Amino acid sequence: MSTTEKTNSYVLNKINKYKKLYPEDLHLLLEKFVTYAAIPVALNSELLHLLRINFFLDPPNTLPYTVEADLLLSPLCEEIGDTLYEIHSETRDYLLGGLTDKQDNRNEINEVATLLWQYTQRSKAWLNRLELDRAQKLTALNLLDKAKAKEWLDEKEIELNSQSSSNKRWFVAMRKELNIPNDKIITKVDLPPINVFEFEFNTVKVDAKGKIIERNKKQAKQFIEELGNGIKLEMVEIPGGSFMMGTSPDD
Repeated sequence: MSTTEKTNSYVLNKINKYKKLYPEDLHLLLEKFVTYAAIPVALNSELLHLLRINFFLDPPNTLPYTVEADLLLSPLCEEIGDTLYEIHSETRDYLLGGLTDKQDNRNEINEVATLLWQYTQRSKAWLNRLELDRAQKLTALNLLDKAKAKEWLDEKEIELNSQSSSNKRWFVAMRKELNIPNDKIITKVDLPPINVFEFEFNTVKVDAKGKIIERNKKQAKQFIEELGNGIKLEMVEIPGGSFMMGTSPDD
């Protein structure tokens, strides 16, 4: 048995344990309920409740309210914060793979994604978790419109590129999670040429009494850089000689 087959078997066992809490005639609905719950990156009891009452309230697709708490407390979920849960990654991969593989699931995927988007927009559930808030919105958007999700991710990555390394790790993780390629083309920036001009200057040599005993004509190069606000930086290259700055040891 391959690693993938072992993982799938392990996931199926966990799903079956959850389904066995209820009569067999509810098992298909329960599996669909778990699949819908796997679409968000993370869950709280309020979001899970909304999933049930929006998709599993009216006959014949009716599930009892107890399925919510039973799911959060089952081996399928793990508590990752105060009243915040996630479905284990291997379980999400298995469930979402089966969901997106079927074209006739497109409408229901869109409906769940829309609910996730609206809840994240209106609720303050992830207000103090900026990365989770972005992840929930991006997950929903990726299911509704992959092109817009990629555009949003590309723009945000450029906007936040100079910020913390945790941001960069988040973008890498989300691209991997949602299978969004990073195909931004970094173009070469052509810098303007440095305009250097030459000029002549005179040097003198003096004796101990300050009398000029020799004159020479020299050449040098100068570059002026505009720094803005009327400020200029002048740089001069003088071949040969020496330059001393400061005061003498006797001062």
